Amino acid sequence: MLKLITISSILFITSCSLPDKKQKDNLNSISTLDSNSFKSKIDSAYLTWLENEILEGKIQKICPEYGSEEFQAFLEKDYDNENRFSYSKILKKLYADFNQDGEIDALYVLEKQDCAQGNGYVGDLQRGVVIISEDNSYKVDNRIIDKLTAAINAKAVKQFFVNVAYIEIQNVSNELIKGNYWDWVQGDPTGQPSLNKSFQYNFIQDEISISSIK
Repeated sequence: MLKLITISSILFITSCSLPDKKQKDNLNSISTLDSNSFKSKIDSAYLTWLENEILEGKIQKICPEYGSEEFQAFLEKDYDNENRFSYSKILKKLYADFNQDGEIDALYVLEKQDCAQGNGYVGDLQRGVVIISEDNSYKVDNRIIDKLTAAINAKAVKQFFVNVAYIEIQNVSNELIKGNYWDWVQGDPTGQPSLNKSFQYNFIQDEISISSIK
C-alpha cells in the first residue's frame, strides 16, 4: 500500500544518497499511482453499491420534477416509504482505516434528497456510506454509521420524535468521526430545528461525546 511504499522508499534513500530530480519524479509517480489505485477501487465499490440500491428499489435514481405527473404518482406510491430518497451527489470523501486491517478505507458523505418533501432544512440532509477493504477489494459496510446514528439518538434529549432531525458529518481524525446534529425544540418550524450540538464518535471503542455549540 501507499504508506508502506513511501516509508520504505524514504528509508532506502536516506541510507544511500539524496535523490536526484529523476528519482524524485519517479517516487512521486509511484505515490500518485498507488493513491489513485486504491481510491479508484473505492469509487468502483461505491458505484456498484449505488447501482444495486437503485435496481433493488431502495433509493431513487433521481427525484421527479416537482408538480409533474410523475411527482404526483410518486407521492401516491412512495410518500411514506424509506425509498423516497435520492443521493444526488457526494459532499465529502473522508479516508481512515475503519476496520483496523492496515488498509485505507473511506467514508463518503452523500447529499440526501427527499423526493417527496424536498430539503426544507437549515442544513443538508446527509447519509454516510462506509467503504471498507476486504480480501484485496472493497465493499460497503455501514455498521459504523448505524452505530453512530444509534449513539446520537440514545444521547440526545429528543422532545418530539424518536430520532434527531439530521446529522452532519464534518471530518474524520484518527479514530474519531466528528460532526454536528440538529433537533427540534418547542416552537421550532418544521424545517428549522434550532438545537445544534457537536459530537465526536470513536468508531473503534463505540463511544460518543456530545457538547453544546457556543
